[in-house]
Amino acid sequence: MVEKAIPWHQYVLPFSCLHTAHTRDQEFWNCRLQPILSRMLSASGSSLTETESQLDFFSQCVSPYLGKRPPRFGIRHPSWHSFMTDDGTPIELSWSWSENDTDMEMLPAVRYSIEPLANRSKRDTPSSNVYGNEVFLQKASVCCTDVDMSWYQLLSDVLIQKEQSFPKGRSSTGERESQIFWAFDLQGSQRLLKVYYVLNARAESMECSKLDLLMQAVSKLSLDSSMLAALENFRSFVESSPDDLEIEMLGFDCIDPMKSRIKIYFRSRKTCFDEVCRIMSLGGKSNFVDRGALQPLKQLWYSVLSLDPGMPTSRSLPEKNHRTAGILYYYELRPGSTSVKTKVYIPVRHYGINDHKIAEGLSGFLKSRNTKLKNCDYIEILKKTWPRRSLEKGLGLHTYVTCAISKAGKLNVTTYFNPELFRTARSWRKKPFSV
Repeated sequence: MVEKAIPWHQYVLPFSCLHTAHTRDQEFWNCRLQPILSRMLSASGSSLTETESQLDFFSQCVSPYLGKRPPRFGIRHPSWHSFMTDDGTPIELSWSWSENDTDMEMLPAVRYSIEPLANRSKRDTPSSNVYGNEVFLQKASVCCTDVDMSWYQLLSDVLIQKEQSFPKGRSSTGERESQIFWAFDLQGSQRLLKVYYVLNARAESMECSKLDLLMQAVSKLSLDSSMLAALENFRSFVESSPDDLEIEMLGFDCIDPMKSRIKIYFRSRKTCFDEVCRIMSLGGKSNFVDRGALQPLKQLWYSVLSLDPGMPTSRSLPEKNHRTAGILYYYELRPGSTSVKTKVYIPVRHYGINDHKIAEGLSGFLKSRNTKLKNCDYIEILKKTWPRRSLEKGLGLHTYVTCAISKAGKLNVTTYFNPELFRTARSWRKKPFSV
């Protein structure tokens, strides 16, 4: 059985009679999100002490910076549409399984990402959230493990667009407004801090491509010769690609730069599995991935998308007219390595049948790889964690299912969740794709 969730009343802030708009917002985020986080931690094997520590951090350092709660009645448009999720919810949570060389069943790590949205300040314009990021970071960074903000301090002036020269107009997806996300890898009672820059606003203001902006930023860092070689391999691959690959974000770990990874996110509008193989293998030049290593990825791809086993790998998924349609990838650079590690983000929220079929396909795949949750079934824990969701009747709870492959052929599989707190309606695909 899953460890019993902490009672709801423990999530309510002390002195709740002294309600201001801000404390009501914070109380909303605590009441909606801490039970989800608690169940996810319990299913990952966290102890009660570790879970309470992570929930306390969330309450003190995260929920005050998630912005205004959704309106109780009527259309649930967010006051700030975060590019974090399609409906504008400024947080995304995940379970991540990493295989190793032992025969032990593997439990997942819990992570989550946020866009900090502090209450409006006179320092903020309607199209900027720079101040929200500043006040969040002052509090959260001191509560994370081995934090080193050297790269953040070097790159923020390059990658963050200030209020006074922010591009005019707003976007329906948040891509023009959102500039920076923060993420936490939860490790027992500790947290690893990561940062991600969304490059749209700054590149538009500078009238340059996002690839040029990214290369300009990375040139500020003192990278070793191996990482510089890997970066040049990435740039050559992007520039020689037969189709435009859309650069999206630059991320890194906020630790000692000698240990930090650099992660470059980009999107391809091509959705056939053959194209996935080409990009994952750097056009066949990757030291990490060969065609044989991609067979488990093919199994995962067909499982979570409920594809007919006979569907050709050259066949594209149905076209979707959405900003986040297509396939997302990241290339990871590590100190001391000329190799580029790749990860594919399968956007199941666009191409799955419904959340139940996605969960069914992923659950079967995880069992075949000796990975699991602690004392619970994947589908059942989703139903308990999101009891108001009908998994069979909609898409959107699962956002991505991702896969990375190590040199040894071991997989890292991650499933991402959107709490959908601004979503008023859900969509679904009516039937599987045929051959």
